[in-house]
Amino acid sequence: MSARAAKAITWSVWALTVGLVAGAIILTVLNRSAVDANTASFYPLIWLSALSFVTVGSLIARRHPANAIGWLFCVMGVGLAGLTFGQEYAIRGLSTAPGSLPLANWIGYETDLSGSRQPVAAPAAGPVATRMVKATATGARSERTIPPEDSIGA
Repeated sequence: MSARAAKAITWSVWALTVGLVAGAIILTVLNRSAVDANTASFYPLIWLSALSFVTVGSLIARRHPANAIGWLFCVMGVGLAGLTFGQEYAIRGLSTAPGSLPLANWIGYETDLSGSRQPVAAPAAGPVATRMVKATATGARSERTIPPEDSIGA
């Protein structure tokens, strides 16, 4: 890869990461009613890490395009920024302002790295029903509807 191409790619990756972090900050502020204290205190550390990783990675990859460490740092930065952005995007589009953002369900599904899917509000069996989607070891998904909390034990 030429030095010119590496410079253009690293600049683009850095700008993407900064944009994702800025978007995540804005969405976190908009979702402040749905964000718990633990998450709110952990996000700034993730954002700082994302910006640090992508900045160092861009500097290394720009000077030494053949060095894999620079590119790995860039990927780490984009991944951390994308994770927080995707989670807050899904919360905004599915919970705090349902239907306000396109593809919120898909983005929330794709940014969940735990392997098990978190409850997502869905009108499957009523207005307060929740749908659980869990990835199995084979990659297949199973869905089950959980009744509203009011009907448990009734």
